[in-house]
Amino acid sequence: MLNAPLSAGADPASPVLPDPVASGIRRIRVRLDPLRLWRWQLWLLDALAARPGLAVEVEPVPGRPYPAALRLLLALERPIFRLTGAQAADLLDPEALPGAWLGPQGIPDRTIDLTGAPGGGALSPLYDGEAGDEALIGAILEDRAVRLSFAGASPALGPDLRPAIESRTVLTRALNRVFSTVLSLCLAEAGRRPASAGGGAAAPARPIGAGAVAAFAAATLARKAGDRLTGLCVRATRWRVGWRQLAHADDFLGLTRRLPETGYAVLPDDGRRYYADPFPFSAQGRRWLFVEEYCYARQKGLIAVAEVAEGRIGPVRPVLEEPHHLSYPFVFAHEGAVFMIPESSACGRVELYRARRLPDSWERVAVLLDGIAASDVTLTRADGLWWMFAGTHPYQASVRDTLSLFHAPDLLGPWTPHPLNPVVVDLRQARPGGQCFRIDGTLWRPVQDATDGYGSALGLCRVDDLTPLTYRQTLAATIRPGPAWARDGLHTLNRDGLFEVVDGMF
Repeated sequence: MLNAPLSAGADPASPVLPDPVASGIRRIRVRLDPLRLWRWQLWLLDALAARPGLAVEVEPVPGRPYPAALRLLLALERPIFRLTGAQAADLLDPEALPGAWLGPQGIPDRTIDLTGAPGGGALSPLYDGEAGDEALIGAILEDRAVRLSFAGASPALGPDLRPAIESRTVLTRALNRVFSTVLSLCLAEAGRRPASAGGGAAAPARPIGAGAVAAFAAATLARKAGDRLTGLCVRATRWRVGWRQLAHADDFLGLTRRLPETGYAVLPDDGRRYYADPFPFSAQGRRWLFVEEYCYARQKGLIAVAEVAEGRIGPVRPVLEEPHHLSYPFVFAHEGAVFMIPESSACGRVELYRARRLPDSWERVAVLLDGIAASDVTLTRADGLWWMFAGTHPYQASVRDTLSLFHAPDLLGPWTPHPLNPVVVDLRQARPGGQCFRIDGTLWRPVQDATDGYGSALGLCRVDDLTPLTYRQTLAATIRPGPAWARDGLHTLNRDGLFEVVDGMF
């Protein structure tokens, strides 16, 4: 779990730094521009200082302030879009930097440079190879995708990271997502050795023009008004579950990698709810289909089930509801019992349920992880260990672009985070999209591709290396929705024998 932000609530007292001469203490120096101070940077300082064995210091490197138009836009977005509380993308006054952080105190073991001037082996974020936040802000203003990399990074950090820039019409929200990802990666890198002492060369970012900010603001307000009008006139897009009986195992979508235009029957809904995240499960000669049931009136999900028999699906009925949202009912058998891990990221825990009576009576028996928002938890077994794949989104990061791994010797734990977490930062191949499966002994995982928005397509990743110290995967195929079925999205794939299920957005 990442530490709670220092500045998320009331003004905290100045942090107490560890004794810099104590044995084993690593010095972390953070270079900041006090004229371009973001709230997420204070969160980073707090999280670093909370780690045992780290002594944190700040080297202020004053540059030039952002254009007044940019500050005005960020300030106006708060009341217009009802942004309450601390935002990672809050621009702060220089006085917000606590004095206890200031002043280099010795030769650092690692330097994190957030001024936009990387060099000398410092860890520094680059956006499309450009140093400085202007490159990121410019990409959002111009509605462009951005590739994230780091100068001075260790070999563990991939060179081509693809964060999800959500809410492109609200600059604050888009920056929140990317800045939070940069924060978590800086934390992951703090204890690692850089690839080389030379660092990485980067081009300076182009200055942000007032005209670009004004054009973005005008388009944003127009889009907001248009979205409100559209919402009054049309029905909301919704997910639907499709199912089919395969004629042969080779017809599995995970093998053909192409969505058929026909063949799927649709699980009907009444228009007041939708069904998504289908997971089939068979036991005792019977088959059930577990789904997320999302009720529009209550604006949260619960777990529901329908029985599959003789090529037909029976009525859908609720089987598990909590005060918080539930979805993605990962159901599996182990040692004679049936378990479920529904997504419960809203409560900050990964919870394990056991069936008292299939399929409609469940009891919570364990909390596998606490204090972490983990989406679409998916388990598999490999080389004598349990492995947990989970979409993670610390601070205000996107739920679409980050994968973390955990492993344990037993289902009940203890669960250990992978030292390379997050092991993937890529909106095309991070978040789980169904049960893992094997082809000729090779492990595969369905993933959600959010390139064109949430649930826009389904990817298939081959797991090339999975050990307690290493992880590699290859995105081998992308399955896109078709014109005849699931026109607007596709995001879950599962099967039970020759029974295959997907969900699509219409």
